[in-house]
Amino acid sequence: MIPRRKMRLGTLALMVLAAVALGAPLLANDRPLILLRGEGLQFPALGEIPLLGRLLEQPGWSRRDWSLPQQSERWRLAPPIPYSYRQVSLADRYAPPSWRHILGADALGRDLAARVIHGTTVSLQVGLVSTSVALAIGVLLGALAGFSGRAADFVVSRGIEVALAFPTFFLLLAVLSFLPPSVPLLAVVIGLTRWPSLARYTRAEVMRLARAPLVEAARAAGAGPARVLFLHILPHSLTPVLVAATFQMAGAMLVEAGLSFLGFGVPEPLPSWGGLLSQAQGSGRWWLVLFPGLALTLAITTIHTLGDQYRDKLDPRLSRLQP
Repeated sequence: MIPRRKMRLGTLALMVLAAVALGAPLLANDRPLILLRGEGLQFPALGEIPLLGRLLEQPGWSRRDWSLPQQSERWRLAPPIPYSYRQVSLADRYAPPSWRHILGADALGRDLAARVIHGTTVSLQVGLVSTSVALAIGVLLGALAGFSGRAADFVVSRGIEVALAFPTFFLLLAVLSFLPPSVPLLAVVIGLTRWPSLARYTRAEVMRLARAPLVEAARAAGAGPARVLFLHILPHSLTPVLVAATFQMAGAMLVEAGLSFLGFGVPEPLPSWGGLLSQAQGSGRWWLVLFPGLALTLAITTIHTLGDQYRDKLDPRLSRLQP
């Protein structure tokens, strides 16, 4: 059994990670959170939150220098880190950690704390989208192979083996070198290479449950193949698949960091933990290595540990197979 306190800590760590990713524009931004002007209250930082920003963004906000007092300004509340991840200041080039830049600055004087925080958003976005793509393909093909019969099983199984035979990382490098730089496109391409293991999990579970008494009873009651598959087999087979998808998400985030480190991942000026580590090469500045590397390590460890804990909780049989 998993200690309840350990489970709560893992869940809390993931919630903090998600909160940082979703609230990055409110944590690190050159725009004020609240701006009181003669005509009333404004919330400029909210304009950079996806979807919500479309409702609150006003003309000219994106071109405004928010470090200067605004017309008819009376009062403002700045974010905890009053810098945008895009904000360049050559006077602060390679500034070490200080009260001005708590984690230091990079080669262009951009605040490292702001870039690490916004890198959380990029990393989780890539992890979630790529895992969703891999999960959709893997579950579809795995269910087809495990339920449809020998011909479909043979074709899908051979396809899985062929996909696993390719060196995934080098395949990604080759494909991304021909594609325009884009975070959504990067996430989809990573997802297209990570479905085989999820398809194997789904196939094995579907084949096991296809002979279960519940399924046999449904067939005897006159349920058709589609009803049996989607109502009686797939809902009961997704637990180990979703746990495996958690590990896939951590792996996808690590792949994105590696690609960005090599210059094939997240395009500038968007921050990526791997890209920040790449910029540290040859600089001799320890803070450019320590803080992005620590953020990446904590995120991967949190997701991997939480997946391990949920695996043991949801399916104790799997935990007994571990050395």
